[in-house]
Amino acid sequence: MEEMNAMGESDVKFMRYIAMFRDICIDSIDSDVILIALLYKTRHPESGKVYVRRYRTKTKDEEAWNRLNRKRKTDDEKPSKEYEVLDVGILKDMLHNSMK
Repeated sequence: MEEMNAMGESDVKFMRYIAMFRDICIDSIDSDVILIALLYKTRHPESGKVYVRRYRTKTKDEEAWNRLNRKRKTDDEKPSKEYEVLDVGILKDMLHNSMK
């Protein structure tokens, strides 16, 4: 397919799918995809909704609580990976509003 020319890392490949499908959910554990998606939404505000599904981010309070209450866990007790979905458009708007 001619419109699918070879690209570099997979972090940037999602952008060509936004033009094709409009709304998109990017599944990534690499956090730089958020910055790339923010840049894309800033340059293409008319594009569809862009979401990033990634590992859930723990707050500093949660990390401190885990350090204080650390105990050895068996494999059965270890929690499964938790995910969060980030709306890139809302994040962009929040960042722009906080800088005003």
